[in-house]
Amino acid sequence: MRRKYRFTRSGYCPTQDDKESIEIETTEYPMPGNPTPGYKKGNFYCEFADDHDCDIANDCPIYLESPSNPYLA
Repeated sequence: MRRKYRFTRSGYCPTQDDKESIEIETTEYPMPGNPTPGYKKGNFYCEFADDHDCDIANDCPIYLESPSNPYLA
């Protein structure tokens, strides 16, 4: 069974030129032969994403630098 987690990460936002926070959704998935599950980042929630021409997956340093594992966030 896959579980979804949501966690908040903060960091420097070049669009706002300030420290901002985003919420990241990650999905837990089983890894065959490994008792520890894997995690994959997915959706994000940023209050400024709609106002600016930024692609979070390619441009947002907060998203890019965040771990996929919510327990490491």
